[in-house]
Formats: sequence, structure tokens, C-alpha cells
Amino acid sequence: MATEEPSCRQLSEDHLEPLTGSAAHAPAWLLVEHPGPWGPAAPKDVGWSDGSGAELIARTEQLGIRLGLIRRPERRAAAARQGTTTLLVHTGPDRPWVRLADTADPAELLQLDLDGLAEGRAPALPAPEGQVLAVCTHGSRDVCCARAGRPVAAGLAERFGDAVWETSHVGGHRFAANLVCFPHGLMYGRADVASAVEIAEDYRRGRITPGHYRGRTCWPGPVQAAEQWLRNSLGLVELDAVRVVGYTAGAPTEVDLVAAGGDGQTRHRLRVETLQAGPARPFSCGAAKLEMPPVYRVTTRDSPTGPAG
Repeated sequence: MATEEPSCRQLSEDHLEPLTGSAAHAPAWLLVEHPGPWGPAAPKDVGWSDGSGAELIARTEQLGIRLGLIRRPERRAAAARQGTTTLLVHTGPDRPWVRLADTADPAELLQLDLDGLAEGRAPALPAPEGQVLAVCTHGSRDVCCARAGRPVAAGLAERFGDAVWETSHVGGHRFAANLVCFPHGLMYGRADVASAVEIAEDYRRGRITPGHYRGRTCWPGPVQAAEQWLRNSLGLVELDAVRVVGYTAGAPTEVDLVAAGGDGQTRHRLRVETLQAGPARPFSCGAAKLEMPPVYRVTTRDSPTGPAG
């Protein structure tokens, strides 16, 4: 009898793959309510009837906006029609925000100020009360997201109500359950109900939860890794305790950060090398392609460099 192949989540855990720097790089998000079903390529295969869905997908891709689908946990009756609520999100790094739009179809979404969203300009639309918690439950994309994500979404909804949404693919199914906290775009992985509640409570208090933290989506992977390395080194969990002030694109990546602690503020320059960790393995359940995930090696350069101005 054939043995069952291990899931992508199990392979990632078995190989001790770190979460560090693994968050999707997506400063701007457009999350459209759609009750489902979601196909494997959603939102590209949701079948918006008038053809404007294809135009919306092309427009958001052009602007670098991450387009996704959301729904209430357990597909409550309030989410019965497509496109009742849309979340426009810009994760910063400065002044992150979420705005709510009441939309009926992709044609209306195309009338939103998508250029402003991409550039971080908040529209004159209402903001939600408090945090937004998005849990990936996109089971047709990868079964790990459904198995691990749906219990987390349901558990969070019991505690935090309308702050919670299920979402389509956010990247990294092998880290399921994946939770994104907006507006800051803090991405967490390998969450269960208990750790997800802790993450949400910490976020309410303006803190980052270290053990499950994948990174902040406004930064590319090497910059996420530098921020996490400095936080771990200095024991800083307050959301505003570490600030990225600049970085060089290249290999290696050099990142300048400011850390706020008991001794005031200090500047740090970190060098981040991007490596690959074997053995090669599938990143999704059932995938034929074998890949090696990126890992980051962080070293200091003139760190700290003295008081920050």
C-alpha cells in the first residue's frame, strides 16, 4: 500500500524551516468580499460575469497591489452576495491604514482611487473600528490552509467578531495557519487558535508576538529579516520599537534601523545575505516542482552607530 506523502506544512516543520523574513512583500492590498467557492487560482478564477474582473486583476498587478478575496468565517448569511465589502489597505511603513468600501462588482472597484492606494494615499472612506485579522483558508490552493486556517478563523471570530475575515492565498501555505494583522501588515505563521488569540491581543496592545512572526509586508524579505534579528537581539516587542530608515537593494542587502530602548534611540546597520537551505522539497502539497527556500544570514556592520537623531 502506498504511503501518504507528507504535507508541505509537515515538510517545512520537519526541516526546521525558519519563519524569519518569509512574509509576502505587499505594501498595498485590495481585499474583496466574495463568499466562494474559490478556485485554486482565485481571484483569477472566481468568474466575475461582466469581464471587469480581468481588468481589475490587470490593473492591480500593474500597480503592485495585492488583490485577494475575503469572506466571513463559516460563510455567514451576511456575506451572501459578492462584493458587499472591500478593504483597501496600505501597510506603511509610515501611517498604515485600512478603509472600507461598499462595492457590488469589479467595475465599481475600478472606480476607486487605485493609484492612491498603491502610493499610500488614504481615500475619503470610513475606517474600521480597531484591527483587522485575516486568516488564509484557501483550501483549493493548498489543503494545509483549510485544515489549519479554518479552525483558527473560527476561534478568532468567537473572540473578536467582525474584526476577523477568511482570506484567499497570502503566500506561504507551508506555514499554515497564516494570519495577517492589518493595517500594519504583520504576518504570522504556524498559528493555532491559542497562539492566534495571543497574537491578536498583543497587536491590540501595540506589540509583536515573536515566536510566530514572519515579517511585515511593507518590506522585502531581507529587510524583514534584519528587523526581526534586531528585535530578537535586543528583546524589543513594542511595534514602534524598531524602525527601518533605509536599505540598499542588492546582494548582500544593507539595512539601517533605529531601535528605541531604555538607553534612548540607537542606529544600527545590518548586512543580510540571502541563502538557500536544502534539501529541495515541494512548497505546496502535491507540487511536482522541488525548491529550496530562502534563508537569511544577518551580520552587524558598525552596530550600533550611536544616538539616532
